Amino acid sequence: MGDYIDRTLAVLKSKKAPTVKWQALLKVCRTSKKSELWESLPEAKLETDIRAAHQ
Repeated sequence: MGDYIDRTLAVLKSKKAPTVKWQALLKVCRTSKKSELWESLPEAKLETDIRAAHQ
């Protein structure tokens, strides 16, 4: 159970770019426990979303 927590924390500490971080977190989720939920989450375009939110 703790392995995915360690992997999640490692991603949060090591990845700087938001999109890269999101993709890495999705990979942790998808490989830790198979679920339709993880597969239904979109690949984020966070830089675009952040820019749009500021306009």
